[in-house]
Amino acid sequence: MSSSSDDEDALALLQLINVQRHRRYWVHPVWRMSQEHRYFKMMEKLCEYPDRFPTVYKMSLECFHIVLSKVRHGLQKKHTNWREPICPEERLLITLRYLATGIQFRQLAFSFRISKSAISTIVPQVCKAIWTQLVRKHMPEPSEDSFKNIAQCFWDRWQFPNCIGCIDGKHIRIKKPKQSGSMYYNYKSFFSIGLLAVTDANYKFVMINVGSYGKDNDAGVFEECPFRRAIEQGRLKIPKEQVLPGSNIISPYVLLGDAAFPLKKYLLRPFPEKSTVKGDAKDNYNYHLSRARMVVECSFGSITSKFRILHKSIETNVTNAVHIVKAICLLHNIIRDLESINENELMSFRKGKGKRQEKTLNCILSNILCQECNNNKEICCTYL
Repeated sequence: MSSSSDDEDALALLQLINVQRHRRYWVHPVWRMSQEHRYFKMMEKLCEYPDRFPTVYKMSLECFHIVLSKVRHGLQKKHTNWREPICPEERLLITLRYLATGIQFRQLAFSFRISKSAISTIVPQVCKAIWTQLVRKHMPEPSEDSFKNIAQCFWDRWQFPNCIGCIDGKHIRIKKPKQSGSMYYNYKSFFSIGLLAVTDANYKFVMINVGSYGKDNDAGVFEECPFRRAIEQGRLKIPKEQVLPGSNIISPYVLLGDAAFPLKKYLLRPFPEKSTVKGDAKDNYNYHLSRARMVVECSFGSITSKFRILHKSIETNVTNAVHIVKAICLLHNIIRDLESINENELMSFRKGKGKRQEKTLNCILSNILCQECNNNKEICCTYL
């Protein structure tokens, strides 16, 4: 009696195993709500109040339409008999909302009435489209003329001559990649990828390198980054040496970095604090270098405050995290280019500009020589 019962149970179990699971819905009923109740449609009302649009999407309505016009073709999907595709407008809004808030894909799915799997595909696609379509206009490869314009802007705003940009690194928090060990674990005790950036005097990114291991320091990342090799191999056209304003001292064009970077002919760093005395030429040089180099720190602060995803871990794979960070840096440039810049933001640093200009030429290039000429570094202090 028990054997027949066991046979029946085994047969029933075999039938359950062989039953194929059929897909119940092409689109789940939760996401097939009427168009009027979708978040995207409700947000159309926001377009009637342009002054409120930036509070939700972190850019003006005009800027949004310009970006949309550039990426629309790459985001447009084909119409089928099964369903209507998600339009480019909604795809861009989803991505901007994700970058602006950093909320999880599941929460974003309920807001836009779109599945989590669809959103996890949309965000990287839009980020790649933004970078592909807009990088040549808003973050082009610097030319010799553009470097000269940057240097002139640094002199006008920060009274530091022959400066073609400020360089620094930032850790972007990510979710621990699978089977990565401690490669992405940084000294701040979280998992991250590196962002190495060069900015101009207007807080815009000139060159970026994204995706290095979190364990690497700024000097190690700089050693491996493409634009260092481009500078040293002559592929990046840096202007030739030029006489400093108001003097007969010839100086090369340089990047400004902090103490984490190596001293090179094209890269200045501050004097060690132990070798300076308050009020002397070295201390004066360190002050002006730090004052000018502040723009890269402000650029990092600007993207972090505007795009709150950088306050949290990016819970995607490393490849998609790189696309997201590159899109954020480019969107920062786009917003700076297309929206009016408040000139009062620098007023607190530009007070007394005339007095500082007289002192600046006494403190600029004490650190200008490469490592082979490090013993002659003191000569440059005479310029301060």
